[in-house]
Amino acid sequence: MENSRIALIIDDEQDICYLLGKMLASRSLQTHTASSITEGLHKLEKYNPYLLFLDIHLPDGSGLEHIKKIRSSHPKTIIVVMSAYDSHSERSHAKEHGADFFLPKPFQREMVDELINTSFLKA
Repeated sequence: MENSRIALIIDDEQDICYLLGKMLASRSLQTHTASSITEGLHKLEKYNPYLLFLDIHLPDGSGLEHIKKIRSSHPKTIIVVMSAYDSHSERSHAKEHGADFFLPKPFQREMVDELINTSFLKA
């Protein structure tokens, strides 16, 4: 499968992974999940996803701290930072670190659909 149809979700909340995975699958995206940065970086190398949904607060570190490394090794991957803390500061930090999009939690299907549509236009 070409990587333009692959998404990776790195989030320690199983409900978020399940819900987001279902939304992405309904858009014909092959989805993989990871519950930690360590596991996520391994799957990033294995699957080389087109879309990466990355939570900020993970059990083994901050997703923000890894964006520059991810960006340098996977420059074409669209990075979507997710956080339950939806503030101007969180959004600014995500953009400063190199994220393409910010997705506040909880999110709605329309938000995810719009993000996917925009990310495919960005490619």
